[in-house]
Amino acid sequence: MERALTVEMLVQNENFERLGMVHSRKCSNFTYSFEEFVEIFKNATLYPLKNRHHLSLRMVSTMGNFAKSMPLVLIWIRFCGVETILLQVLKSHGHTTPIANYPTSQLSPGHIPLGYGQLTMSACASAFNYGKQLKTAYPRLIDNQYRSSEISVRSLATDAALTSATCLLQGIFPAKNPTVWYPIPVYSVSLERDFLLNADANCPNYKKVFNAESKRAVQAVNERYKNFYAELKKLTGIKNMNIKKAVKFLNIYKQEELLNFEHQWMNRKRGNTTIREMLEDLEKINFNLKFGSFKKAKLKSGYFLGKIMENIKQKSLHIHDASEPSVYIYSVNKQTLISMMHV
Repeated sequence: MERALTVEMLVQNENFERLGMVHSRKCSNFTYSFEEFVEIFKNATLYPLKNRHHLSLRMVSTMGNFAKSMPLVLIWIRFCGVETILLQVLKSHGHTTPIANYPTSQLSPGHIPLGYGQLTMSACASAFNYGKQLKTAYPRLIDNQYRSSEISVRSLATDAALTSATCLLQGIFPAKNPTVWYPIPVYSVSLERDFLLNADANCPNYKKVFNAESKRAVQAVNERYKNFYAELKKLTGIKNMNIKKAVKFLNIYKQEELLNFEHQWMNRKRGNTTIREMLEDLEKINFNLKFGSFKKAKLKSGYFLGKIMENIKQKSLHIHDASEPSVYIYSVNKQTLISMMHV
């Protein structure tokens, strides 16, 4: 006899406050096609395109708000909305130290004792608190003691994502005393081979689609902003400025701000807009260019969404099979999450 299940998706911010909720068809058996399952995610898009007027939930409509409210995405299935039997957590790591330097930066390596691109202590504490709250929210799925058959953890192979996963796990399975910690494995593969979590992994088909759909748009953006790029080049010392380099600089600068290093010229007006606001506009444009069509987003994150879907199918077929995990945790970055939400 087939069991009636409800697939639900909850989106929360880093304070564990609810941003939105999406339900599948009430108490329907999990027989979705990939396209039908994608519709569930379209209704919870964190970074919706301007032309997606059909969205029923507008959780976060700008990259500015998105950056301030880094999401934690929870996906679970229940028996008709009663008993949760599977939990999947997609979490973007928090703040890091600057990922690189640029010629006019005021920072020196001495200002970054942890090194470039490392998770900050506050971000680790935030992930730790996530773990504690997950443990409290889902006691039936998360035991007091770690068991490899119950929980699976996969991370993007970056220092920030890996350490974020470790911090979260310490919150779920806290130490009994300062010298006794649960040794919990976190799985990853090299970035160039990680087609599951790495939104920037090399994909020849994606390049073809991108060139067909966005190459002219990129050229138009670069032409439109060429005077702005020239000014940025003088201010940052970065040569051959383009949209990709401008967005990378903005990300580095945001990380510098966490260390109390700021440029006054970022607030300088260019017409009615500050330099910072123009950079944030370019960041939005960049994400739209990279992921702003179903074809591009599917090539970047279709595999990931398919994996989530497969986990749900397997659990619904083997509810009492102890070898099937009840909890999947994916530690990713902002790009991964935005790409998936564009599918």
